[in-house]
Amino acid sequence: MAHVSSTSIVDATGLERLRQCRRDIVDEELEATSDASAAYRATRAPFDTYRRVLDIRPRGDGRFDGHQNFCPQTRWPTISTTAQPVSMIVNRMKKSVAGPANSVV
Repeated sequence: MAHVSSTSIVDATGLERLRQCRRDIVDEELEATSDASAAYRATRAPFDTYRRVLDIRPRGDGRFDGHQNFCPQTRWPTISTTAQPVSMIVNRMKKSVAGPANSVV
């Protein structure tokens, strides 16, 4: 299963934000929690399955390491291809004119 990992160094306020259930493309609910971790599952999402696990480790300076693993499985097939380069020919020459420019004296 594909997953996305993210690690953040946060203070107490940032830790509370990480612990909140998401309410964006995914609506989460708390599945399990402890002082050192939390697990969330989706109540509404464009995925067949979704799980987010948050591991919390205190640092010596009053901040925390918040490591998150997101494990979504998409409902729709995704395309994994490389874009084909496009070549454009650009004419960078001036248009030719009939004879020299007229000058007024």
